[in-house]
Parts: sequence; structure tokens; C-alpha cells
Amino acid sequence: RSNTKDVTTMKTKLLTILALAASLLVAPASANTQKTLVIIDSGINTELDWVKSTLVEEVCIIEYGTCPNGQKFMTGPGAAHVRYQDVKDKAMHHGSQMYSVATQVDPNVRVVFIRIVGMSDKGFANSYTMRSVQQALDWVDANATRLNVGAVSMSIGRSYTEAGCPIEASFQATVRKLTGAGIAVVASAAPNRRHQQ
Repeated sequence: RSNTKDVTTMKTKLLTILALAASLLVAPASANTQKTLVIIDSGINTELDWVKSTLVEEVCIIEYGTCPNGQKFMTGPGAAHVRYQDVKDKAMHHGSQMYSVATQVDPNVRVVFIRIVGMSDKGFANSYTMRSVQQALDWVDANATRLNVGAVSMSIGRSYTEAGCPIEASFQATVRKLTGAGIAVVASAAPNRRHQQ
């Protein structure tokens, strides 16, 4: 069980991490050189004014369930949108919360949002695996130059049974490639949870 202190500590750490990543996104002299922040998460409410003014591109990569177009992959307007009147699971609000943090750190931030969490017909978050996370990072790698990506934020979690936390070689390789290109990759995942063997 998490307690209020754990949740507050986690939010404080996350804000600090995102603030550090956002510091990389400060535009030099020209708006054309401003870096873009990629957020990989559950989805967003694209009808919010502060989203409309900062959202550069939307992507949807879903393993379980479908994107708004009825497929497993979608790009363009509406791809990351979640109809919040249909949401019954607070996990589906997480993407908008992380987006909100980014805009509080930098109101002029440019954001590309990649949704990797599907939603059931009853409004609950579907499962996802590292496969969709890997596909999201591969998409970032393929589009980093076009979008002038400066940082990637992933507030995601996973369950595992191993004694240690397994990290796939392909995931490590992609993160190394992105960081080698000067793109900060920040991951924060449920620090108040305990691994049980």
C-alpha cells in the first residue's frame, strides 16, 4: 500500500526529473530550433486548451485494444486522444497529468504524445508490455530529427517475477542510441511499490 508521504515524495521526484529534462528544451534564439518533448503514456484529453496550444504531434501504439481509428497504430490528430467522459480508471488520466507537469515547468513546451495504453469498452486501462514501449521508442528514433526531439519522458511501470529488474537488450540499445544523439530519456515508475518475490 502506498501512503500519502510516498505519493508526495514520488511526485516531487518526478517534478524534479521532468524539470531537468525540460531544461534541455529551452529554445535558443529561434523558435525553429526549439526542442520537442516526447511523452509516452496512457493518453490525453486533446480538448484541453493548454494541450491544443502545445501539442505538436500525436501517435497511438496499442497492443490490447485499439487506437481511435480502430487499428493498432495511428498518427495524426486524435491519435492519442482519450474521451474522458468514458474513463472509469484513474490510470487513463495519467497521461494528461504528466502533460500538465510538463506545461507547468515550461508553458511554451512543444510536445509529441505517444499513447501506449488501450482502454476497454468499460473505461478501464488495458495491459501493455515492453513491446509497445519499444515500438514507441523506435518511432521516436525514426522521427527524432524531423521533430527536433530533445527529451523523452516515460512514466510507466511493469510487473516481473525475477529477483532483479530485467531490461531487454533492444530497449537498452535504443535508449543508448537516443542518449548518444543528445536526447535525454527519463523514466519514472512507481517508486512507492515494493517488488515481491
